Amino acid sequence: KNTDTLPDDIIQCALKSTNDLIQKAFLNDLTVRKTGRGSLVATTVWTKFRSQLTNLMTELEETKTRYVRCIVPNKLKAPGVIDLHHSVSQLRYAGIVNAITLSRSIFPNKMSFENTLERFGFLTIQAHNKTRTSRKTDGDRYMVQLGLKEKVEDLLQGLLTGTKMEKEGEKPFSCGKTWVYFRAGVLEYLEGERLNVYETIAT
Repeated sequence: KNTDTLPDDIIQCALKSTNDLIQKAFLNDLTVRKTGRGSLVATTVWTKFRSQLTNLMTELEETKTRYVRCIVPNKLKAPGVIDLHHSVSQLRYAGIVNAITLSRSIFPNKMSFENTLERFGFLTIQAHNKTRTSRKTDGDRYMVQLGLKEKVEDLLQGLLTGTKMEKEGEKPFSCGKTWVYFRAGVLEYLEGERLNVYETIAT
């Protein structure tokens, strides 16, 4: 551990500099800390490092971690050139291809509750008219009495029950705390139903 103390005369000399950057850099070196026994301890290189490391860890704990996987597009490292085989091999060896395959085999698509209601909510009336949903309430009570998650579940249940998306033993969607997850092809089916309604209204 480096416990060398910066000499006060050097710090005082640096503070008299006309360069603001140098003054600010040495200003904190004049501070002292009290230990548990009440004695004064001058700031050392080690204490500065420990303080900076503590501040860094505090900031890291407050952030949301995002991992970015970088790949080399071609062996020549030339700009604007993509070697498909070379790029895919890197993704495969990193396990990303297997992760995507596994994800798509279960719930490849997701959407927030708010976006789901905003995008497919107008299909609710049609779903109720066809009596697909188990809740037989009018539209106003349906939207007011239910919570956000219940609205999404009831909406999707009404739209997907009795369709080709409903397979035996497999629910076409699953709701989490804030997101709804769709099995393969379900979101595309809903988008198709949405476009069909638009085409009907337009004609």
